[in-house]
Amino acid sequence: MAGRSSSRRRSRSRSASKRRSASRGRSASRRRSAHKAANLAVESQAPVTRSASKQKSASKGRSSSRRRSASRRRSASKRSASKAAKRSSSRRRSASRRRAASKAGKRSASRRRSSSRRRSASKAAKKSKSGKRSASRRSASKSKSSKRSASKKRSGSKKRSGSKKSKSGKRSKSRRSASKSKSSSRRSRSRSNSKGRRRRSKSKRSGPKRPLTAFFRYLADNRKAILKKNPNLKVTEVASVAAEQYRKLDSKTRGAYEAAAAKDKAEWDKKHGKTEGSTKKRRRSRSRSQNKKAKKSTKSKSRSASKGKGSRRRKVKANK
Repeated sequence: MAGRSSSRRRSRSRSASKRRSASRGRSASRRRSAHKAANLAVESQAPVTRSASKQKSASKGRSSSRRRSASRRRSASKRSASKAAKRSSSRRRSASRRRAASKAGKRSASRRRSSSRRRSASKAAKKSKSGKRSASRRSASKSKSSKRSASKKRSGSKKRSGSKKSKSGKRSKSRRSASKSKSSSRRSRSRSNSKGRRRRSKSKRSGPKRPLTAFFRYLADNRKAILKKNPNLKVTEVASVAAEQYRKLDSKTRGAYEAAAAKDKAEWDKKHGKTEGSTKKRRRSRSRSQNKKAKKSTKSKSRSASKGKGSRRRKVKANK
């Protein structure tokens, strides 16, 4: 903006100087014409009989006046040129000063920005360091409090265990027998559960894959066409779109897919489908029956143990 304003000022000053010089030239030409007209009028009024010396002096005066006017014009033109040069030089100096001032202002602004950024970065680093220190202090205080609570719990548990031991020494033989029956029932439960449960193998099944159904056959044939129409769909969305299309199919096309699926299923059942399915069903039924028997036995044992406890407690109270 500063450069544009300075260029406009220069152009305006040049046009003004040109106008001034043109007006001065016009005024000088007017003066010459007026002087000539005055001389002609004087010559016309003067008598014709003039001496040669007077004519020579008049011509000399005219030439000297012309020279003087020419010298005056030259000096005026020189003055105007010197003034224009001075103005242009002063304008250049002012423009250079403005540029230097703008550059200095930009440098100072950039320095201020960099200093503010450094200050903000240092503040952020200090905050992060203080946050880390506070977090470490909190973690240390938490660990100390957790250790104290753990030590308190241990001491309390030791005291309780000591009191329990002293009380257990005073207990009767009937309670000891009840605790033994409890432990035996727990062992029997764990054994029955371990027998009934089957652990799943982590390795993948390496058996033959079952044949595709009619819908999955249709999906495999038309997946590419669905993705071409709307490529941004997910796998689940593609399956839903294919399901809608499969519902709207004609009976002929749908029957063809179903017939092909039924044929593949019959072939698969002939090779390895029936035997494997029957063995799996048998194993599942056996495991379920074993689990049910184990649960029933554990329930009956727990009931008998609870009944024995109550009768023994009653006998001890009666003896006391």
